[in-house]
Amino acid sequence: MMKMTLSAPSKTFLLGEYLALSGGPSLILNTTPRFELKVRLRGEGRCEGIHPNSPAGQWIRQNNEAFFKRDLEFVDPHAGLGGFGASSSQFLLTYAWEELSGRRIDESELKINPQEMWNSYQAIVSAGLKNPPSGADVVAQWIGGVSYFSSSPFKTFQKQWPFSSLGFGIYRTGHKIVTHKHLESVSTLPLLRLKELVLQGVSAFDQGQAERLVDAVQGYADELSRLNLVADSTVSILKRAGGIAGVKVVKGCGALGADTVLVLFDINVTDATAISHALGLELVADHRGLASGLQMSMEWTSQNMGKENEL
Repeated sequence: MMKMTLSAPSKTFLLGEYLALSGGPSLILNTTPRFELKVRLRGEGRCEGIHPNSPAGQWIRQNNEAFFKRDLEFVDPHAGLGGFGASSSQFLLTYAWEELSGRRIDESELKINPQEMWNSYQAIVSAGLKNPPSGADVVAQWIGGVSYFSSSPFKTFQKQWPFSSLGFGIYRTGHKIVTHKHLESVSTLPLLRLKELVLQGVSAFDQGQAERLVDAVQGYADELSRLNLVADSTVSILKRAGGIAGVKVVKGCGALGADTVLVLFDINVTDATAISHALGLELVADHRGLASGLQMSMEWTSQNMGKENEL
């Protein structure tokens, strides 16, 4: 029997949450650990770990021929604690499988049109919602590394981490905001300043200017605070982190900055593990854990090797 594993990285907004809802640009960090979708051919149509009403669950129902007699198992390395793009990775991975299905194994390649994928995602999540999810994370997890995305105009590219003396750590807070419910309460936001700060961050990457990136992230964090888009539980963490030697800037990430906090720090003064101990928060990933985008692997049991030639 053949088993295929599709995988995608965890995601964290460096810059651009909320702005992405209006099509604006964002910079997203894609890191380990990876989400996985295990697909077994000649199965019974079982699906584990994906809710039928989630975007991925709806995609599966809309494309049931691609999933007929396939057993699916979604593996969340964060054990359902949230904050790192489990739902978006589910959509990406099931979309990728639908794209691969019906092809010969020796012809299968992960060629995905990101705009078509984003359009398909939006068609599902936009139904009946005032502020549907941006889909920036779906595209980012496909790209990997440090990804840039804007939907209006549609543009994507990947960047490397160019800063030799600046590192980052991503920490789990233990708090959870249900993103799609929170987004329904968000009113129209003044976005010009947020866009300026994201573009400053992009320029900082292009020029390798660490202090400009720090300034952009600090400005973005301040603007979110001014707009009352930071959870009280995160505010106290930001204050504690700001007093740690070597910490350059700290920002809550995602909806109300509640699930995770991102810390940029001087590598010559401290490290991500020391900051974890000082804050008493779990370190999930740092700058050494930047990960590639969508990947796939295949394996066969020896007795059936070569008997299946179509996905």
